[in-house]
Amino acid sequence: MSGAFHLHDFDEGFASAFQMLSKLPGIKKGRYSYICHFDAGHGLWLAAAQNLGVQRLLGISNPSGDERPPCVDANLLKQIDLHQVKVSLPQSADLVICIDFAQKLPEQRAKDFVSDLCHCAPQVLFCAPMPHAPSNDDENLQWPSYWARHFAANGYYPDLAYRFRIWPDRLITPLLRQNSLLYVRRSANYKPTYPPEALDVIHPAQYQALTQRQAWFARQLTRSTLKRLFGESIDPKA
Repeated sequence: MSGAFHLHDFDEGFASAFQMLSKLPGIKKGRYSYICHFDAGHGLWLAAAQNLGVQRLLGISNPSGDERPPCVDANLLKQIDLHQVKVSLPQSADLVICIDFAQKLPEQRAKDFVSDLCHCAPQVLFCAPMPHAPSNDDENLQWPSYWARHFAANGYYPDLAYRFRIWPDRLITPLLRQNSLLYVRRSANYKPTYPPEALDVIHPAQYQALTQRQAWFARQLTRSTLKRLFGESIDPKA
């Protein structure tokens, strides 16, 4: 573990990152010697990769950046404005990670950004929230099929076996399990056996949380309405 690693960052986010990376095919056998993270923030995912034995790491962070102390050597984090600058690595990585960033880009930049990711590695671990997600600065919330079409234009298709490995893992947050796909470069004659829309699925844990939240708000609304009609005489446990 790097001396720059901070224990306060060993939380739900680190656990999710570690579990997701640990399920990459062959990572514990040294298959991934070089990993690059686009929009790396303070390097949480890179710290997880480092703990899994990855030797070479690079994080690209936006200048507005993360003000938290870095979880890895600060020299591993380079500032580039991903909203505008086309990124090309001097040497191809084994894996590129992009988690919850692509949706912040305008739609006209999305296509080129996915192309940037694909040109940097033969595999891309990609996650972007679906429409209707709570958001403050997301410009381009899309279903996975939208991103899958952009990746397919570059010859990259999801490794569904990876999704099946992370789907039931409760140490990974539900939204990451739902929205993450491992895209792999395929041969020119590869044809998927399913339409892109088959990727547009909601995780049961996320669906359950949503329905429970809606039920809670419905109860509060019902109680508020009854109080206005009948005053404080109603049973608060009703």
